[in-house]
Amino acid sequence: IKLNLNEQIQLLVTDIVGQKVYDASSVINGKQILTLDLSKQPKGIYFIQLKTKEGSLVKKLFLD
Repeated sequence: IKLNLNEQIQLLVTDIVGQKVYDASSVINGKQILTLDLSKQPKGIYFIQLKTKEGSLVKKLFLD
């Protein structure tokens, strides 16, 4: 997904059964880095979804 300056995004993380473990909205300004701390989550498979007005991207994450 191509992000533009001052673009609203939503970052959503769900576990393998679809329950939300993280949900945040933010406005991206330039080359901003978003930090996501999942260190308190149990080991397992998670899905990270990034949504913008132009579309969404989903990636699988393995915590071990």
